[in-house]
Amino acid sequence: MATMSRRRSTDFSRRTSLAVLADWNGSLILDSQREEREEAIEMRKTVEAKLRHDEQKLAYLQTTLRRGQHVAEKMDSILSSFNNRLENLADAIKPLHKETLKLNRTQENLAEVDENLKNIVVYYMTSVKTAKMMKQGPRKELDEYLDKLRDILDAIAHFEENNTESPELVTLSKMRNTAYRALEGEFEQVLDLASEPVLGTELLALSQHELFDAMGVLPSQSVRTLQTIVTFMVAREEYGELIGAYAKIRKRVVADAFGIQLTALMAVTPAPFDRRKSTMASKKLQRTASSRRKKDMSMRRKSSLNFLGSASSNDLLQAPKGAGHRRTPSKDRNLDEFMDDESLMTGTYDKGTHPYVHLSRIIIRALQREQALIKRLLEVPVDPDLALGDYDELAHDLEYELFTPLVETWVSQGETLCTAASERGLSGMGGMYVFDIVLMFKENMAAIDGVLEKVNQELVSRVQQVAIRFADLGRQAMLGFHEKIIKDDVSRIPPDGTVHELTSSSLSFMTSLHEYDDVVGSLLHENFKAQNRGRLVLASREDSVEYTSRFLNEVLETLQQNLEMKARSYEVPKDPEIKFSRAKQAIFLMNNFDYVLGYLATAPYTPVLQVRSPEIKGAYHQRVMDQRQKYRVYTWNELVGVVEVPEEHKKGVSGSLSKKERETIKTKYSRFNEEFEKLLQYQEKISIPNKELRKQIHDDNAQYMLPLYQVFDDAYRHSGFSVKNPWKYLEGNTITEVQQKFLRFFGAH
Repeated sequence: MATMSRRRSTDFSRRTSLAVLADWNGSLILDSQREEREEAIEMRKTVEAKLRHDEQKLAYLQTTLRRGQHVAEKMDSILSSFNNRLENLADAIKPLHKETLKLNRTQENLAEVDENLKNIVVYYMTSVKTAKMMKQGPRKELDEYLDKLRDILDAIAHFEENNTESPELVTLSKMRNTAYRALEGEFEQVLDLASEPVLGTELLALSQHELFDAMGVLPSQSVRTLQTIVTFMVAREEYGELIGAYAKIRKRVVADAFGIQLTALMAVTPAPFDRRKSTMASKKLQRTASSRRKKDMSMRRKSSLNFLGSASSNDLLQAPKGAGHRRTPSKDRNLDEFMDDESLMTGTYDKGTHPYVHLSRIIIRALQREQALIKRLLEVPVDPDLALGDYDELAHDLEYELFTPLVETWVSQGETLCTAASERGLSGMGGMYVFDIVLMFKENMAAIDGVLEKVNQELVSRVQQVAIRFADLGRQAMLGFHEKIIKDDVSRIPPDGTVHELTSSSLSFMTSLHEYDDVVGSLLHENFKAQNRGRLVLASREDSVEYTSRFLNEVLETLQQNLEMKARSYEVPKDPEIKFSRAKQAIFLMNNFDYVLGYLATAPYTPVLQVRSPEIKGAYHQRVMDQRQKYRVYTWNELVGVVEVPEEHKKGVSGSLSKKERETIKTKYSRFNEEFEKLLQYQEKISIPNKELRKQIHDDNAQYMLPLYQVFDDAYRHSGFSVKNPWKYLEGNTITEVQQKFLRFFGAH
């Protein structure tokens, strides 16, 4: 019952809630409908208000439109009336306009006729107006002079076009030609006055900036004057005479620069100078170099000659300080001793001192300087009205006219020198200048091409051929020196066994080659001739070192073989004292091998030699030691046998000696005294110039022989082997006296 009661209560509650919810939903629906009706009423009111406003606005616009139409009708009437009036005015003005146009054309024609008449009068008056300036010349007022000349040219152009029969044309033409000649004369005079002589040494001392600075060649004012004249003449293609004048003056300057070198070269050229092969231009240059000197040039030359004193032609051509190099003898421990002999110093050559090297460098730098000056004088004007004419053609003509005779002289001298050297033959130090010339060509070939390539290709080819000929001479000089070593007289030997002249000259030659390391290997290259058929071509640095090393090693090997053959010349057939001759052989070879070893210790070419022979120093050291050993054997073996002491006598002789023993001891002392005296006399005539080596040989002799002799002398000196006259055997041969005699070996006292 309780359960049913709770269920009824629950159902009642649910029904009550549902009724309340239904009433709430109904009230919400009524409220929503009410709000919608209110919004519709409000919107209707708004629309009605806008409609009334639009009706009022429409009425206003209709009223305004009616007023505008009325105004438009009035304006149309006014404009129509105005248009009719304008048409009437235009009809009235047309005849007046036609008359005005006719008057304007008549006025223009009259002005043009008046201007033409004025111009014609100017042309007819040109000769009168310009006569004074033309007579005065271009010296004082060049710009004004050129302006007047332009007026003359304009007048000539007018008459040539309009009246070729006019007498005024003849007058003006004469004035023009006279003016051109005056400008050419002014150009020549300004250039002549501004072209100061310069010595070749001054050219060589110029820096690159100074060399190519045209303002350093001529004063700036002179350059501007020359430029003005050139610009004017080039624009009118009237520069033919300028080329000749320029070349004449500047050739003289360049000839002055290398005149001394040319004279010195002709003086030292072995073969007579063949003047038939020289061009007329080169002859003129030579005469110019010797005779046409200005006063300031004479003063400068006198001061130079006073400074040089009575120097020879070679001394006059010494290179600038630092350009040459000679090996310092003190760096070679052997050369200090040997190079005192003047015969070994003959034929030495200082790098950069040959006249042809100086001549070449001066000419190349002179041409570069002249090219820079021509480029400066022929600068194309910025103003296109002035930049008329062919400046490139003029530059080519100037360079050709100026450079060709100078280079022909230079080339012909080189060809003459090559021919003379080929006929005489070169080898050793006598041909060192050839390497100098080849090196000069190598260093300056780019400059030569830059100066001449666009000017005269034929001359460039001739220069190349001369360079190749000198290179071939250098190659032949090296191969000839090698051949000279092979053929050197083996019977010509120094009597004292000192270093042979062939050794010292060979090493001097090798050292001198190091100065030309950049070209030596290239000349020895197996493809040298194939590479140099038309142009000097040098091998790479790597190939050059390889071929140089091969050549130098071959020279040393050939030298060694020749020295060994020379050493045999010391032997005299059937000589009873052949041991002394063989000792001298050993001394001779030891001295020469030691000289080479000393060279290898300091020579700049040693690393190059070691490319092919890494152990060359050790090999020569061993050769020296071998000859020292041979010397000791040949010198002392016989005496060692003489002073040999039996074992029982080494501690002294006890008791009386038998007659045979006494005689044996007497014989030993006699033989020792006799042989040692002979040996001393022979050794005094032998020379070991290397002080260090000489001391070592002295020490070797003493350490080897004195102990043996001391044992002998201690054993028998007081043995009583001679009763009657012991002084006969013992005088002068005490151990101290023998030791002193050792010091007399090799000419030492």
